[in-house]
Amino acid sequence: MTKLLLTFFVCHFCFLISAQDFFGIYQNKRVPYYMSENRLLVKFRNNEISNAKLLNNPLVKSVTPPNNVGAIFVDLKSPSKDRVTNLIEILNSDPEIEYATPVLINSEGVFLGCITNEFVVKLKDNIDFETFDVFLRKNNCQISRRYEFDNKTFSVKIVNPTKSNAPEKALEFYLSGFFEYAEPDYLVPFLSGTNDPSYNSQWVLNNTGQSGGSADADIDAPEAWQYTAGCNSVRVAVLDSGIELNHPDLVNNLLPGFDATGGGSNGGNTGNDWHGTHCAGIIGATANNGIGIAGIAYNARIVPVMVITDATSNTDLAALTVIAAGVDWVRVYNTAEIISMSFGTIFITSQTLANAINSATTTGRNGLGIVVVAITQNNGTNTIAFPANLENVIAVGSVDHNGIRASTSNYGTGIDLVVP
Repeated sequence: MTKLLLTFFVCHFCFLISAQDFFGIYQNKRVPYYMSENRLLVKFRNNEISNAKLLNNPLVKSVTPPNNVGAIFVDLKSPSKDRVTNLIEILNSDPEIEYATPVLINSEGVFLGCITNEFVVKLKDNIDFETFDVFLRKNNCQISRRYEFDNKTFSVKIVNPTKSNAPEKALEFYLSGFFEYAEPDYLVPFLSGTNDPSYNSQWVLNNTGQSGGSADADIDAPEAWQYTAGCNSVRVAVLDSGIELNHPDLVNNLLPGFDATGGGSNGGNTGNDWHGTHCAGIIGATANNGIGIAGIAYNARIVPVMVITDATSNTDLAALTVIAAGVDWVRVYNTAEIISMSFGTIFITSQTLANAINSATTTGRNGLGIVVVAITQNNGTNTIAFPANLENVIAVGSVDHNGIRASTSNYGTGIDLVVP
């Protein structure tokens, strides 16, 4: 019986190991990812994207319009990993297509994000560039760009994506021993919220019953303002979809910002997504000006950092390396004392982003450390999402106007605060 049970557990364990389709590497550990059986991501080389070529394929059921990164989701008529794999191989052989890649899900089938034909590596200190260059050519890869804030970190492009994909190639590079880490340049989904322009609706600040609920559920902002409403030497970097730079209720509190997406907006929003403006208003909208709302710390200064080009559609994506660049910009140029990250759910862990946050909290502000705040996320699950689950990040959940956990708020081990 013992041998039979042992055989069962060994076989079952082997099945679990072989069941995943890809491995990511995070904190030197393998993280399993799975491939969607009915969806893939396709990006054409030029801006004249033709859906007809995709729709003419007998395997294809439908395609989405191009999202904010210029890529298209392709849905298959009949779910099958083999069909997805075959279609990816066919599309990657087309010279008009930059890449066709799998869509990543977890073991429960939840959409995690996507990969491109690029991955990120950081050279170990004892590996010189010449050794790196030889290794690149040997593995049919080339440098796409050097990371702006660390001369040992590079984005690497697979020259022939029909032969390999980013998770497989990143794992090969990591196992070579030349790199501190290697991981795909993950694209993760975002979906933002809306704005609330009226102070009288801000029960969060002072719940006098206009929204119902308990007066104990607010933060007693008017009482706190008798002591301080923040000060203009405190700068809060809002990493999000950008901020409306000429917003009448924000313009007097805004400082020069940064567009980590490379669009040159200086932190201003460029699409139809107002989530960053919403977050900035909650933090630092000007008070006593007869306009809009009052920010919680309305004397503080806001630094707009655009890390998401748009998040108005459930097909929009953001690169985790871009978010990391936003964090590193704040640290390198000492532009804020606090970093606020209230953007959408991240299900994929990233060593690049974790390293950026670790550097910010330890070496930022000339060695004093930057305070980093992130939401636990809004999935209503007993899991503190990344990057709020990092030990050096303040993880914030939410409660409703009765002081009860909001049904959408994530909770569990690692949560630091809840706010209405």
